[in-house]
Amino acid sequence: MSALHPAQARDALAALERLQAFYQSTGRRVSLLAGISAYCEAAAKLNGRTADEAVEGYLRSVAGVRHKDIAEAVAEFLQAEAPRAHAPDGQRAQLSREYASIRAIRLGRFADTFPNTAVCDLTRQHLDAFIAALDKMRKGRKRIIASAKSRNHYRAVVRQFLAWCVRKDYLPVTHRLLEADGFPQALFLNGCVPPSTPRAPRACAAAVCGQNFTEPLLNRLRETIQQEPKLSRRALSHRLCEWLDWKRPNGRLKEMSARCALLRLHREGRLRLPQPRCGPATRRPLALPPASPRLEGSVEVLPGLELTLVRGPRSASARLYKQLIAAHHYLGYRPACGAQMRYLISCARGVIGALSFLRWEPRRDVPAKTKVIRQPCPAKRSSFCPWWPKLDPC
Repeated sequence: MSALHPAQARDALAALERLQAFYQSTGRRVSLLAGISAYCEAAAKLNGRTADEAVEGYLRSVAGVRHKDIAEAVAEFLQAEAPRAHAPDGQRAQLSREYASIRAIRLGRFADTFPNTAVCDLTRQHLDAFIAALDKMRKGRKRIIASAKSRNHYRAVVRQFLAWCVRKDYLPVTHRLLEADGFPQALFLNGCVPPSTPRAPRACAAAVCGQNFTEPLLNRLRETIQQEPKLSRRALSHRLCEWLDWKRPNGRLKEMSARCALLRLHREGRLRLPQPRCGPATRRPLALPPASPRLEGSVEVLPGLELTLVRGPRSASARLYKQLIAAHHYLGYRPACGAQMRYLISCARGVIGALSFLRWEPRRDVPAKTKVIRQPCPAKRSSFCPWWPKLDPC
């Protein structure tokens, strides 16, 4: 056994003094050999990081987590969220009572699945088991079959609960529970993922408006926009419909759906559309119709009373119809949807009223087994001029 050098002897004495101070402050006795051995084993596992960094990370993630049963945490979460379902005076509630009630039922089932289990003891296997057990749940004697949409609702509720548990220190910030197979990354919702959890990138293919926009298709759109900088958004949507053979049941191109899809991709940052040529369309206010002399009496005495069909959306009769409805109907004029019949009521002294009817048209893309009822609707808009207040109906 070789003797220690003076520097080594000083270091050994200083280390023994530190161990003695540690024993006096904590009551735990550690030998010099045990302390050096533990440090060397820890340093080998840290891959170049210092012991101080490891300790600080441990204190931030694990040491500060409080032990809380899932059922108790769910009850506390629902109690904390209850004020959001009540509307203050003159304001609107942040959550509907129906949604709050359904969320409480789903979280209750989640807590019942893992009795006597702490939130910090949850693993990814627990979440996978919960999603798999949804089809085995029963309501009385009836078995509940959870659809894909119902599973997504359960996932969203569990994400909200886990994010709240992180804020309450019931879960570490670095937990990886949402990486479970039953919680795919593509279904993450805004506000349901802890801030420290990185959001997974979108898949290569994005389903937008019923069409799959693959990466080759997106690259083709980018190249087209780059090569033709003067190409308008309307022309680009028309070209997209031709590439995908995107048509309606009547054979026309679904240009409006294509524009919506391109705008959504532009807002998500997957595509950069050219600048719009013009802003949103604004409607001009309708001018009031010219005043007519006041009429009094019954309908029977009106000479030449007749209904005139309004033809064409931009004809003179259509303009007069819109002016009458805008001026004398309490709801004003709004474009009606679907097939409609519009009439002007006139007599020898001029136009005295306006009527419109709507009719339900069968959709061409409805399956043959679906029954579509065709029947006329009541009058959508009817207006009579103020200079005819005392006419009695026939």
